[in-house]
Amino acid sequence: MKNENTSALIENELPSYVHLALHNLSALCRNKLEEFKAKLVGRLSSEFPEIQSQFVHQAVAEADALASLTTVPYLLLPTLAEEKVQGLRNWTTHQRAISRHSGLAFAA
Repeated sequence: MKNENTSALIENELPSYVHLALHNLSALCRNKLEEFKAKLVGRLSSEFPEIQSQFVHQAVAEADALASLTTVPYLLLPTLAEEKVQGLRNWTTHQRAISRHSGLAFAA
């Protein structure tokens, strides 16, 4: 009985934004989106040269996944990606500071 109610809810459920995402875009739109993301990776890599490009690429992919959960994913993508890369920069800076201080502690 419980399974019947659950399946009825799933059938009547509205599609989420994730369902409306990339697979519903035309090939031209998908290509334009990939170009957009590649330019975003390039811009962020030049703005944050201390972060390896593979990590910038990963940050853009994560931002794309988060943005796809919203109603305006391609408007939010650049900002989310920049926030992710800034977080990487902050983490990297923090880790370098820790390793510098821990090296001094062992030297004493």
